[in-house]
Amino acid sequence: MIELIGKQESNHFFGFHDLLITNKEETKILAMEIDDISKPPYANEKNKIGYFDKSANLFIITKEGCAFNYPQGARQQWLGASNNFVFNDLVDKEWGSHIVDTASNTIIKTNNFPIHSFNENNNEGYFFNYARVHRVGGYGYIGVDDISKNDDIPSECGIFSGNIKDDKVKLLISIAEIAACGETKAVVTGYPHYVTHLCLNPSKKRIAFLHRYRLLDGGENTRLMTVNIDGTDLRCLSKGFLSHFTWLNDEDLFIWGQKSAGVSNLRESKFFNSKIVSFGISIIKKVARKILTSSINAVNKKSFLVIKDGDTKEAVKVAEGILDEDGHPMINPVFKDWIVNDTYPDNNGIRTLMLYNVLTNKKIELGTFKMIDDKPNLKTFSIEKVQEGIDERIKDKFPIDLYCFTRSGFHCDLHPRWSNNGEVVYFDSIHEGTRQIYSLDVSKYLK
Repeated sequence: MIELIGKQESNHFFGFHDLLITNKEETKILAMEIDDISKPPYANEKNKIGYFDKSANLFIITKEGCAFNYPQGARQQWLGASNNFVFNDLVDKEWGSHIVDTASNTIIKTNNFPIHSFNENNNEGYFFNYARVHRVGGYGYIGVDDISKNDDIPSECGIFSGNIKDDKVKLLISIAEIAACGETKAVVTGYPHYVTHLCLNPSKKRIAFLHRYRLLDGGENTRLMTVNIDGTDLRCLSKGFLSHFTWLNDEDLFIWGQKSAGVSNLRESKFFNSKIVSFGISIIKKVARKILTSSINAVNKKSFLVIKDGDTKEAVKVAEGILDEDGHPMINPVFKDWIVNDTYPDNNGIRTLMLYNVLTNKKIELGTFKMIDDKPNLKTFSIEKVQEGIDERIKDKFPIDLYCFTRSGFHCDLHPRWSNNGEVVYFDSIHEGTRQIYSLDVSKYLK
């Protein structure tokens, strides 16, 4: 049975699909609370960070913060098996983070660096430049200037690590190094390169991430990359259209995408990126891109892929005819054969929640949930304020009404994630009119 967490007096959400939402004892559920979800955040706009006490079903507020976005929250996450959690916030006018002891509900430490993914084996948090990701229209934080804004392929910006014990911060690998990996030379398109979606493998020894940059034809290239936690052995595993992923084990990644490196390379060619006749050739680019994409799709349509984190670059299609839509997969932390996944809204606004077994290739549908029809009213808030810090080149590629919707709380993907014991699925949804967290016990399917 689907259960609502808490009450609908305000909006509650967690965020992305790659973090465990409950503590080890399954007594607390991390969450955020916000009243108005009808627009993207302004700089310094406050939200409430805390957790639900399961026994009382009450939301306990720890602190108000201002580092968040609706798709990924404030990256609130438990610090290993402890009852301490960390969340990102503005610290001395830069992005940092706070560690909370839930026994006393107090902040016990403040870090001068944010954390995207935490590694309890070495007390390090890995992160990227959230100001840069916001500047390119992604899932960053608004309100801090991007120090690398004048460099599209910077050498001082990339993936960082910060240690919560000794406060040491270091650059593991730069965007310049990332952009050059697997290429004859870094691809220059006149748009900023950036990294996003950092995710540790189960042994916490390697980080998978996405390297992205826009193309002059209006599209975007994505590369799936991995690197050791000390910044060594950088690998480019795949290139083209690539989306959400999860580690199946220490060697295999499960990702929605398309084996289309050939068309991606062509779209980066001098012809497609010529500025000499950019106005006259724009129509040709669009038509040629459409023809090329249609041809590739006919032979090589999008699907879930298993890609090995090794020397081979051959992706294997999986779950064809079973999982035929992009979603947000997460591997079960205990029952390793099971993935929880969802879909984007169909033409009727319906999203489907499901389980998928990687060994039997079977899917179990758990429920369907409708998005609401509300859209941000562009007349009720400042467009200038919600776009503060966005690169002017990106604004031209991102229609304002689409931006305001996808960065508001109205755009609510299910983003399913597991409980710590692997028996309960939690997800965000807006099907009852407010944005809330829901749970579903699925233990009967797993054992």
